[in-house]
Amino acid sequence: MKKASRFIGVLIELVVGGIGGYVGTTIIANAIPGETIWISILGIGIAIIALVIGAILHIIIHEAGHLIMGRLSGYSFVSFRIFNITFIKGNGKLMIKKFNIAGTAGQALMSPPDFVEGAFPSALYNFGGSIMNFIFSAIFLGMYFIFSQTFVIGSAIFFIIAITGIGIGLANIIPLKIDGLANDGYNALMLGKKKNEVTRYAWWVILKVNALLTQGYRYRDMPPEWFEVIDNDNLSDPIIAAAVIEKYNYLVDKNEMQEGRVFIENILNKADQMFEIHKNQLRCELLFQELTGERRKEEINRLYTKDLKEYLECTALYPSSQRLLYAYARLVLNDDKEAEKRLQMFEQVCLTTPLLGGVESERETIQIIDRMRSQRNE
Repeated sequence: MKKASRFIGVLIELVVGGIGGYVGTTIIANAIPGETIWISILGIGIAIIALVIGAILHIIIHEAGHLIMGRLSGYSFVSFRIFNITFIKGNGKLMIKKFNIAGTAGQALMSPPDFVEGAFPSALYNFGGSIMNFIFSAIFLGMYFIFSQTFVIGSAIFFIIAITGIGIGLANIIPLKIDGLANDGYNALMLGKKKNEVTRYAWWVILKVNALLTQGYRYRDMPPEWFEVIDNDNLSDPIIAAAVIEKYNYLVDKNEMQEGRVFIENILNKADQMFEIHKNQLRCELLFQELTGERRKEEINRLYTKDLKEYLECTALYPSSQRLLYAYARLVLNDDKEAEKRLQMFEQVCLTTPLLGGVESERETIQIIDRMRSQRNE
């Protein structure tokens, strides 16, 4: 199923992008006098540029669609990200931060209205991105027909941008989950099923937690009941899996380290259907628990695999990733130069992360690591 979802997603992009590129290139080549190979190359070059511009434009349109439809559904603004540039509303003002989630080109996160009688409005917010892609694609198609006789090259560019938008819209609205990331269509499908009240609640909690973290609140400041109703037996659901990680973060921020370790060990023992992105996050935390606990060499080597190292590279903008690498350099390698490098990177990502509430607790953890190293040297 995982491979099928990835194949479908790639197929949509290839087919739609191929159609747009081929038709656009043909129109451009026919509009330029002459029949040399250079004319064809020029046509292909213009088409590629149009595809890139169209993709960037429709990513912005897509995330703006979530924002607009979210507001219409009663949501409040939290953050707006295009690639790794993130605008957040934190501490009562608009700030620019730097953040990225592997596999995503953008994200519009909002705080949902109240969870009432097992539900809250979610469909319009989830579908909003694709709806806007389709609306603007229709506009660009209209511009293609309007200028097809008077501004041929321009009309071809409009056509390519329109087709690109349709592709992005379809890739997000057709329910898919790839490498642990559910697209908008999948979220809407799961949240819309009457029987999935726990999934709806988990998604509501994730959005609420993100909103409070962005405003500077810590996990321990949040209502404990948010983290109580978590269906640990449905870990193939990426929404549930993400909520499980939030529950662990809550336990640790309350200084319930042993409870947190037991919790993630139990989760990983039955996580066969869990996506690797969520497993790796839990493995990172289990490794950190080992580094600051018994520090058994064989257990550290078992957890600190090549795949986990690659995951840490992909999540280099996460303070938790830099905190883990700092602990490894400080407590295992005993390499002061590497530790200083990791500490500098940790401070950099703390300045750029949009999750302001997590910074204080991460810095407290750095102090714990330093105390452990000092005690060993005494």
